[in-house]
Amino acid sequence: MANILIAEDDSLISQALTAILEDDGHRIIGPIARASEILPAAMEAKPDLLLIDVQLSDTGCCFSVIHDVLVRMSAPILIMSGKEWPGLMLPFLRKPFAPSDLRATVDRLLEEHRTLIELRFCAAG
Repeated sequence: MANILIAEDDSLISQALTAILEDDGHRIIGPIARASEILPAAMEAKPDLLLIDVQLSDTGCCFSVIHDVLVRMSAPILIMSGKEWPGLMLPFLRKPFAPSDLRATVDRLLEEHRTLIELRFCAAG
């Protein structure tokens, strides 16, 4: 399956995310609780997908870190938050969410990313 980086500072939520995704066969990187650790961990581990809580306890908002990840990596990012972010142009799950919603969104993002990579490969060849 996929390598998924989790950035979530609530230990109960990160444990639940880990359990759900590991049950689906994914390998978990983290969980990471500090925004400053996201980019170095992502650059080292090269995850297939990043799940990021937009408001970690060490920062008011993770959008600058998310921007840095988007600039340096091609992996999709799934944003999680307990509040709405109108106009957000990234995949988003509002907490609390059902495990089935998490699974469906993760599966969709991974499939879309695989398709994009295949299209780039075909176009280059």
